[in-house]
Amino acid sequence: MNSTDVYDILLVGQMMKDRIILQDETITAPGGAAYYAGLVVKRLGLQAAVITKLAKTDEQMLDEFRDAGISIFPIYDTVTSRVELTYLSEHPDQRTATFPTIAPPFMLSEIPDIRAKIVHLCPLLRGEISLDMLKTFRQRGNLLSVDAQGFMRGKTHEAEMLLVDWEEKTEGLRDVDILK
Repeated sequence: MNSTDVYDILLVGQMMKDRIILQDETITAPGGAAYYAGLVVKRLGLQAAVITKLAKTDEQMLDEFRDAGISIFPIYDTVTSRVELTYLSEHPDQRTATFPTIAPPFMLSEIPDIRAKIVHLCPLLRGEISLDMLKTFRQRGNLLSVDAQGFMRGKTHEAEMLLVDWEEKTEGLRDVDILK
């Protein structure tokens, strides 16, 4: 499929380089909501497209999408967003998360005009996807889904993850059909 086709779902979110530090090992893997959701949607038999942002030097991270038959529309930047998850014990909720590098937010001018029945916006951090972008997808007549964590997650000056208020939530949620 290409950008003129109508997809079942379009996912918009950054590719991530995850570094997972466990008690006895460290794992590096691709990640991010767009990555995981794209693979699940395809396994459900739906036609998926992903708009994502990453460094050109990390393009091989998209191979799994291509191999699975997922249409990918990369926006290249100088960095790929990274998250470092440190598990402090065997309990999965006892962890810290930092963001050593973050790719710049998506800009409306760089988003290709992809047609899809459903658009799922799955940002990593607040500010990655603007309210104007959310409204643009709504105006295109798409069923609009958003992953709330990416509108409510921020970072400290030390790059640590923190929960923040989505200041535009009242206006933004008016345009949302599905809230994850």
